[in-house]
Amino acid sequence: MASLTLQPEEIVARALAPVVGLVSRDASEQLVRYGALIHRWNKVHNLTGTRSVSEIALRHIADCVSVVSTVGEGDVLDMGTGAGLPGIVVAICRPAVQMVLLDASR
Repeated sequence: MASLTLQPEEIVARALAPVVGLVSRDASEQLVRYGALIHRWNKVHNLTGTRSVSEIALRHIADCVSVVSTVGEGDVLDMGTGAGLPGIVVAICRPAVQMVLLDASR
């Protein structure tokens, strides 16, 4: 497991290594920006239990990247998406896949 002392960019780059042929060059940057958004809005809406951008990159984004190679073509439903995980991560990595994110609302 990667150390939390790594920068979010390094964590995401390592997570993307196994699927590098499947994702665009700028996916890594987009994923880091998404992690920063989760971190920003987490303070307001408590989206995850993680508190740092590096921890979000390691515990959430890297974890979600691990399923990218298993996603086929066509439509994919992310039920109970919460903070958009894994749906937004998959959508960033595989923009040709139609992602539908569904979560309960109050």
